[in-house]
Amino acid sequence: MTPMTPDSPAGVPRGCCPVYVGAERRRFVVPTAYLGMPVFRRLLEKAEEEFEFCYSGGAVTIPCDTEAFKYILVVMDRHRHGLIDDEGNAKDGEQPGGASSQQAR
Repeated sequence: MTPMTPDSPAGVPRGCCPVYVGAERRRFVVPTAYLGMPVFRRLLEKAEEEFEFCYSGGAVTIPCDTEAFKYILVVMDRHRHGLIDDEGNAKDGEQPGGASSQQAR
């Protein structure tokens, strides 16, 4: 059994938090480590500035497009694994899609 904090929502593993996204409030469970990443912090700042995100019921609600949020999660995962830098640039000659920057000749 995974230890959980007393106030953890059901189905949320330790080290993660629920985030509700979009008008349909689709639930995502994201690692809490993402909250400190520059791209996620910027998303929260933009959401607060433009959409006034709210925190209620143990989860953050971000009113952005669900597909855009999925893409942001991919970017954060790539960043966490060292595949891109803080600016979103691919490292080691990789392009964001994972292909090499050198073209076959």
